[in-house]
Amino acid sequence: MARKKAQTILVVEDDPTTAELISDALADEGYKLVVAREGGEALRLIRERHPSAITLDLALPGIDGRSFLLSLRSDEATKRTPVIVVSANSGNLTSFERRSVSQVIPKPFDLDELRSAVAGVARA
Repeated sequence: MARKKAQTILVVEDDPTTAELISDALADEGYKLVVAREGGEALRLIRERHPSAITLDLALPGIDGRSFLLSLRSDEATKRTPVIVVSANSGNLTSFERRSVSQVIPKPFDLDELRSAVAGVARA
């Protein structure tokens, strides 16, 4: 039986400890991980790596998470890429922003909830 190709998940998180925690949890589930520390880097990586899903912190240096989300949704090539917001600032999302993401997980977050959310949107 042919083995399924591992899906790539883009983790957009500026805190190294949190990025590592998310990456380790999802790598254990068989995903390939790419980490961006700020929104501009994330936009570049999306075009290079074409991730199956994105986890997004909102408080980022440079291009913040909200601006990143707007850029992502404005681009025909990326507007359907599933995004899971993982942020302590998730309560500040507008109704439009909430509708444009697959799920919102407030920090501190539960790893099982995160794994489940990613599995739900990153299906082949």
